[in-house]
Amino acid sequence: MGNSIANSIAEKQKEMQKDMAKVQMENMERGQERQRRMMMAMAIAQTRDLLKWQEGVGVLGGLALGAFALKHRRIPGPAMAPVAVWLVTYLYQYDLAYGSKPGRINKTFQEITTDENNWFVPLMPPPSSATKSTPPSS
Repeated sequence: MGNSIANSIAEKQKEMQKDMAKVQMENMERGQERQRRMMMAMAIAQTRDLLKWQEGVGVLGGLALGAFALKHRRIPGPAMAPVAVWLVTYLYQYDLAYGSKPGRINKTFQEITTDENNWFVPLMPPPSSATKSTPPSS
């Protein structure tokens, strides 16, 4: 009789430990997801700040180029390369700061972590997933 009670208690303890481990894993995954989102928000905030500086530099450069063009009645050819590079970088930063780039990054992240079968993804598959990742071959 005492043995059956002890076995029952031991089984309940094992079941409780499994449940606690599952809850801890879920909490860890939620914390990691929260950290990932906060890092993305910080990157967007930094990009918005950088964009303000880039706009200022672009305005000053445009004014200088405009003054040169008014004085000499032409725009120097070598000045067009930095203008083109500045424009491409500006548009990239603008897309990250105010456009749809964060959504595209998140979509790609979700595709990589759920669909691709690489050695690095997923590091720890979600409990509902039955896929196994294979380690890199040496």
